[in-house]
Amino acid sequence: MGLSNTSSTVTLEALIEDLDETISYLRQIYPNQKLILLGHSRGSLLGLEYIKKHGTKVDAYVGMGQLIHFKAGLKKTMDYCASLANEGDMRKLEALKTYAESTSPEDLKKACIGLEQMQTKYKIAGFQGGMLKLLKIVSHSPVFRLSDLIPIFSTMKNNINLFPCVGGCDFRALTTFPIPVYWICGRNDWQAPGEVVAAYDQTIIAPRKGVYWIENAGHFTDLDQPEACIKVLNEICLSFQAD
Repeated sequence: MGLSNTSSTVTLEALIEDLDETISYLRQIYPNQKLILLGHSRGSLLGLEYIKKHGTKVDAYVGMGQLIHFKAGLKKTMDYCASLANEGDMRKLEALKTYAESTSPEDLKKACIGLEQMQTKYKIAGFQGGMLKLLKIVSHSPVFRLSDLIPIFSTMKNNINLFPCVGGCDFRALTTFPIPVYWICGRNDWQAPGEVVAAYDQTIIAPRKGVYWIENAGHFTDLDQPEACIKVLNEICLSFQAD
């Protein structure tokens, strides 16, 4: 689950409602099966918001590239970029900090785009192989259409009205879960730093919980290391056999 193809009229509340209807439908179709919700990146924001409201409607939650506290993650990312940046990029970082502190969707968009460009320059953005690798992967899908490329290249524009939700993301007060929760973190993820997630995990109470670090992986952990991610997900699924 990820937020990558939304219109300017979509709200977080509408997405939560859509997700709830989808989960209710799956419960009807598979009444005796375990249902695990996985959220990635901005979709992980939706995932935890859903768990806050409808936590017992799924059997577990898995966050990958999880957003916990946007401002804290952004600071870690900017600090890391600063350790790599030349003098000119340091000035750009200072300008981006101003945008990042704003509540304006356009300013937050500028901060995210500017930081992503800098991350791309220093090879710490997204995933290994870049956009060409992503296009190769999606083009092999049996349901792929050329029109699917439009939302891929329009992610920032399509999600513009959700930027205030992303910029204000802070789940630190959510410390008790009625279901197991797990986090999959790319060791080289500098878009949603895993250190923020690992620190948060130490503060929460859940029937089961765990942080899984995937080595040599960035924000798109499943694309960088698909086999390692599948292994983790299988381990999580097998844990329910003991219930």
